[in-house]
Amino acid sequence: MKDICSRRFFLKEKFSIIYARFFLHAIESKKENFFLKNIKKISHKKTIVFLEFRTIKDPLIKKGIKLSKYERFYTHYRRFINPKEFLSKISEEGFKVLNISSSYNYARFNLERPHICRLVIKAI
Repeated sequence: MKDICSRRFFLKEKFSIIYARFFLHAIESKKENFFLKNIKKISHKKTIVFLEFRTIKDPLIKKGIKLSKYERFYTHYRRFINPKEFLSKISEEGFKVLNISSSYNYARFNLERPHICRLVIKAI
């Protein structure tokens, strides 16, 4: 199966670079857990993983239907990620943080200024 968020994910190839922009905040937490396990499976020691996601400081967290503490439905599903909690999860999954930064200026679109975290990690 080639669904990277699935328990049954299987792919023989290993990748040097993995890039997931605006992906993590579009999936549920359980799928995020499978995603992290699966990117580790398709990584080798030098693989660099680039992640970009909306954080709990994003203004959209105040809009739409509240599904849970960090989940909302406003035009579509979003899960706002707490970077501190996510860093802990990444460490538990065996990744090393190479770089982290966040800003309201990374993904500006028209008048929208989401709060975005950019994270560069690698498997250890």
